[in-house]
Amino acid sequence: MQIAFALLIPCLLWLGYTTLILWLNMRDVKPVRRSVQRSTKRVSVLIPARNEENCIGTCVGSLLDQSYENLELIVLDDQSADRTASILASFDTPMLKVIHGNAKPADWLGKPWACHQLSQAATGDILVFADADTWFAPDAIAAVADSFDEHTDMITIWPIQKLVTAWERIVIPMVYFSLFTLLPSRYVSADPRWMPRFLRPRFRPLFAAACGQFLAFTRSSYDRIAGHTSVKQDIVEDVQLAKAIKSSGGVVRMHHGHQSVGCRMYRSHSELWNGFRKNFLAGFEYNIPFFLFAAILHLVIYVMPFFLLPWAPVAALVCISIPILQRIILAQWYGMRWGDAFSHVVGVMWFQALGFRVLVDRMKGTKISWKGRAV
Repeated sequence: MQIAFALLIPCLLWLGYTTLILWLNMRDVKPVRRSVQRSTKRVSVLIPARNEENCIGTCVGSLLDQSYENLELIVLDDQSADRTASILASFDTPMLKVIHGNAKPADWLGKPWACHQLSQAATGDILVFADADTWFAPDAIAAVADSFDEHTDMITIWPIQKLVTAWERIVIPMVYFSLFTLLPSRYVSADPRWMPRFLRPRFRPLFAAACGQFLAFTRSSYDRIAGHTSVKQDIVEDVQLAKAIKSSGGVVRMHHGHQSVGCRMYRSHSELWNGFRKNFLAGFEYNIPFFLFAAILHLVIYVMPFFLLPWAPVAALVCISIPILQRIILAQWYGMRWGDAFSHVVGVMWFQALGFRVLVDRMKGTKISWKGRAV
């Protein structure tokens, strides 16, 4: 019993830390809102679309319904093989500009190349890059434009996720759980005051975070970091763009998607698996030791307490309950089903299995195909 309790002490300490981070993030991460000082800057909303027949209509429809007047909407049809082009053609309005993507150069990945072409077509002072599976409240773009003050270079929004299938409800919340229980979001925007000043420039990019479903930049900041040209071979291009902004001395602000942006990332288990498979290791910057450490940490913190229940029932039950309570809090915050919090350990094991698959891919040199392209 004493050994079991001793093994659970690090778990309790870690869970205490993550609970503190979650509490701080709930205070710090706010929705974008309209300001008294209403923006009049030109905003370019840029949507890359490749085989998006299931969602492009909803996305474009919500953007054509925006209250913000000084707005241009450009969608790039990235050589789609489905009904994406015909759905876009059904919107008979001068507000929508559809461009057709050029063939991808060998040294570019698909999404950065599409976004680069969109940026070249844009005329706005603010560039908003959004995924085709997002949709927007009528005041969303106006609120984003108002949120760009003279000290803001980039804004990213974590959308409210629509979760339909059982696997969506198990897996997708794990992404939000990891973000909001591990990263103090205040340091995405500002340097830690407790860190010696001479170390801040070096460590500033480590606190970068971004959601590629919604990224917005001032044109000058985007051009200063060479835009998507600087991340043309990065699978996790959203975080790399945030790092580039922070490294250049710019300010990134992270917001909650409440009443502004929604998204449905994946629609089947196959999409979930392959979608995360293509970028899971890239999210760790291909650092295998760190990747393995994170896997072991998750097994120790979230799985081991189940095995220690017979020998230290109270401490083990506390360790099992805290992540579930954190998930319930996160569910209420982000409009998810709170009952799905009890599947937390299933989600942990799903990512363990994915991690093993990704390591096998790495050893074998397996290329993952996404939307008909190798990544």
